Amino acid sequence: MDPAMAAKIKQAVVNNFEQSPDTYQAFEEEFGFFDALTTELIRPMSLPGKARVLDVGCGSGASIEPLLRAFPDGQIWGLDISPAMLKKAQDRYIDEDRVKLILGDAAQLTKYVDTGFDAVLYTASIFLIPDYLLSLEEAHSLLKDGGVAAATFIDGIYDQSDRNALAQADESAQTGINFKKAVVSDELKAAMKARFTLFEMRTVDFTCSVSMLKAFYSIPAQSAGLYPKLDYPTRLAMINRIFSLLSGEGLAFRWHILAGLK
Repeated sequence: MDPAMAAKIKQAVVNNFEQSPDTYQAFEEEFGFFDALTTELIRPMSLPGKARVLDVGCGSGASIEPLLRAFPDGQIWGLDISPAMLKKAQDRYIDEDRVKLILGDAAQLTKYVDTGFDAVLYTASIFLIPDYLLSLEEAHSLLKDGGVAAATFIDGIYDQSDRNALAQADESAQTGINFKKAVVSDELKAAMKARFTLFEMRTVDFTCSVSMLKAFYSIPAQSAGLYPKLDYPTRLAMINRIFSLLSGEGLAFRWHILAGLK
């Protein structure tokens, strides 16, 4: 991607996340979703309890908690580009010696940390990194031989007939949802396969209520993904309209998990 365009997208990401710390925290306290997502990300990994792990895009720190549980003698580094989000994580882990938090750019990882990581994780973040190819190169250089790079990649909401529920609702609501992402799933898959061995990709469906999914997409940064050209109050109005058309339980919140070894 053109560097000027990447810089423009990054600034938009920062602006959106600077508005989001309180709503992210409230969402996680009620639903615990990012804890569950990160737990699923690391579930199949065979890493030592004293692993050194870099969490790229750690946000307010919700993804760090399951890492601390999984690696009781490990060290966790969390990096994020949003000062406001990182401040939430700093407040949360101020007394935790095993957590080190860094304000920085995911495309310049080696600027902030040394090599020797057992894992570099992108916990619900890689699809927000326009120059993710640079970030993957940096991640590869930071890993030990045999270390793992892994990411969670959002797909969308699917109904019981495996149809895109938001797309179906927008056919009626005509709110103009944006389904494009800065990173394309197939391109990310190809990039990771080219850089890491024993690559695998699996799909996980989280069964979620309409209220949970509405709360997720009502977070300023998430609503901006659906309606990037609208202000936040207008985005909320569109989200209320869309989610009023979704009903019932059993909606699948679909994520892809990609992982490979160095």
